[in-house]
Amino acid sequence: MRHAKPLLLTVLLALVIGVALPAGVARAESYPGDSLDNPYLLDASQTVENPFPDKISDEDIATMSKQGPLLSDRVIRKLEVELTDGERILLPTNFEGGTVTTPGSVIPHDFVQEHEGRIRSITTYYVFPASEDHESTVCLGTWAYSAYLQGRVSGDPDNHVVRAAPRTRVLHNGQEMDPKLNYFSFKTIPTTQYFETTTEFPEDAKISNIYTLDLHGVRRSFKYGYGRVGVRIYMHRTYLFPTATFHFVDEAAYRGLTGQPSGAVAKRSDGEPVFSVGPFTRLDLTDLAPTLTTSDFYDDSGAIDTEPMLNPEGGTARSRYWDPKGAVPKGDVKPTYAQLTATEIPGYVYVDDDIDQPTGAGDLDNATLDPAIVDGNWKYDKDYYLLYRPLPVPVTVRKVDAESGSGVGGASFSLYAVSDGKEVLVRSGLMSDGEGRVSGLVGADGKTYDDLVAIAKGDAYDPATGAYAVGESLYLTPGDYVLREDIAPRGYDRADDLAFTVQPLPFTTSGEGEAVTHELGELPSYTVSEQRSRAVRVVIHYIDVTGSGKGSGHVPTDGTELTEHVQNHDAVPGGSFDNELWDYASAGYRLVEKDDGADGDTLPPDAPDVTHYYVYLTREKDVVPPEPPAGGGGKTTTPGTKEAAGRLARPAVPDTGDASTAAHLAPLALFVGAAAVCGSWLMWHTSSKKN
Repeated sequence: MRHAKPLLLTVLLALVIGVALPAGVARAESYPGDSLDNPYLLDASQTVENPFPDKISDEDIATMSKQGPLLSDRVIRKLEVELTDGERILLPTNFEGGTVTTPGSVIPHDFVQEHEGRIRSITTYYVFPASEDHESTVCLGTWAYSAYLQGRVSGDPDNHVVRAAPRTRVLHNGQEMDPKLNYFSFKTIPTTQYFETTTEFPEDAKISNIYTLDLHGVRRSFKYGYGRVGVRIYMHRTYLFPTATFHFVDEAAYRGLTGQPSGAVAKRSDGEPVFSVGPFTRLDLTDLAPTLTTSDFYDDSGAIDTEPMLNPEGGTARSRYWDPKGAVPKGDVKPTYAQLTATEIPGYVYVDDDIDQPTGAGDLDNATLDPAIVDGNWKYDKDYYLLYRPLPVPVTVRKVDAESGSGVGGASFSLYAVSDGKEVLVRSGLMSDGEGRVSGLVGADGKTYDDLVAIAKGDAYDPATGAYAVGESLYLTPGDYVLREDIAPRGYDRADDLAFTVQPLPFTTSGEGEAVTHELGELPSYTVSEQRSRAVRVVIHYIDVTGSGKGSGHVPTDGTELTEHVQNHDAVPGGSFDNELWDYASAGYRLVEKDDGADGDTLPPDAPDVTHYYVYLTREKDVVPPEPPAGGGGKTTTPGTKEAAGRLARPAVPDTGDASTAAHLAPLALFVGAAAVCGSWLMWHTSSKKN
């Protein structure tokens, strides 16, 4: 591209000296209409109707006829571009209020860039109102384009040329003319003259710049009796200015779209050289702030080989801007890299970017704004992204009783971030304390704005969840969240999910310069209200069954309830309770049996409003077992065995007349007899000694 200007000047010089280049190459043969010195003579005396009033109106022609006596004061041009799909677009003219501020043959560069690769032909409509000029010659101009021979952008200077596009059609006052004709002369111009020319571009042309070279009124003599040769040359170039658009976007959204969950962000060119196509693909991301482009800082005079905005401070790579007037470079192109990275967005902090930066002192790094061919078409507008991270927002959540409003402790929660309808776990096991405050979500906790900025720039951020985890504290970023209660405290039903949306960090700014301060505004706070569950009264009864004669299978009516020792507890269906049994042993009781759960249980979901458990006690030393059923069986307490109370049972005394009585009493009789004999002897012996 850097060699386009010398080639263009060569084409212009050829036209000035009278060599027409309809095909981009000087022609050896000479014919009328091929040069300034050999124009094609036309009869301008014929009066015709406007052949293209839908392109240039009669009102515009009448207005321009009043602009001056000379041909050059009155010319009107209009351009119509035909695209490859057949669409025809009539470009707006600079004709306003009877003046033409800029020749109408200029094609806006943004139009060419928008339709690059789809331009099939350009039709030019000329109107020359009647003039006082005599012996005038006009040139309909040559369309040329800057192209690359290899069909692709490269740094090879021999790959770049300027070519003339072939003219395929010329009409004068509605009549077909030889399309190779370019120069026309008039003895006089007493009536309005109409020209229409069509120039086609090759289907495979990779057009980078478009030029038109127009000459009109180039040789004339005035009716006032003196003559001279006057040359007026118009060279119009449509510049395809390479530009860069800078987007300020959310870091998490960028990383998710580009598949970079963590680490330093890859540069847009991904290490490719200057003509990489990577920076030309625009990402589907929402801008957090208005974009900046190099054209926002570019003035009409143009600049060439200036320091690009992509350079770090002191870099030497160049932007490829061209000055239509051939002026010297006009300084730095803005914005600079430092200016971009210093852009502030309320509620966010800059953390990274994908801007290509020069890797050396040369000018072929991707940091220069050179074009590339993408999908067969030229692309001139690169897109770069600066990543911003939301400032952490302290959030407070408190769990309260729905009736009293007092804090409720003992609840366990899980926090989820919601994105595109999907939940991502942020943290589980968040517990409410005695005042109802949910751990991890306890507000600013003394943090200032500067503290939160420092957190944002640290490594606590998780783009997947949009949360900052700083120790036990959680700080959230703007987005949707759900707080779900996993375990409710005893006596409460689980609360409904708390869905909430976090807005950007609220703060106010005051002061100027180094004295700027930021004060946090009202931070978000949420409440989880919880209803008490249906209460279940658990009653533990103690029944004295002394003398009942049963060893097991007791019912409350088998004895007398010890009402002063009844125990009561509150529980919930499906919940549990604990109970410590009364110390009945200290009152002389022993345990006979008890219901399962009397010392603690988990209630079934359908537990009745009052649930009873029974403990059966006795004061008897021995527990008489129930009569065994007929046919034997049953349980008999025998000496040395353990009963329900866990104590040894005493041996039972047999009834008189038992078959085994003699066997049991024989040793006892012998013992009694021996004692009697010994007693008689002792009494005699004592009596004898006294005598």
